[in-house]
Amino acid sequence: MHEDYEYAGMKILIVEDTPENITVLRKVLERLELSVSIALDGETALTSAPEIDPDLILLNVGLPGIEGFEVCSRFKKDATFKKIPGTFLTAMTDTESMVKGFALGGIDYIAKPYNHLEKYG
Repeated sequence: MHEDYEYAGMKILIVEDTPENITVLRKVLERLELSVSIALDGETALTSAPEIDPDLILLNVGLPGIEGFEVCSRFKKDATFKKIPGTFLTAMTDTESMVKGFALGGIDYIAKPYNHLEKYG
């Protein structure tokens, strides 16, 4: 369907603990023929990422256990993942949170709720 998209087949790691959010993101990304892997918490993301070898990490800030900002910080300290872009998934769009995320190496934010994305799924 989207064989002309240069990003078709890219590997996306979604680090998200809310089933409804996972469903919306997965539908949108798979429709674009992207390979989607899911980690339900930060620890799983950190341990599964080497095997997944993602091209992009979508990272919820408010994760159980290790929160998203800390997960991003750990990825950016690892030479293997330092250059992999990370986008934060969050309802926290205040300036302080956004500055913190960018300072840790995040490249963008996707604001929750994802109602605006559902039309693409």
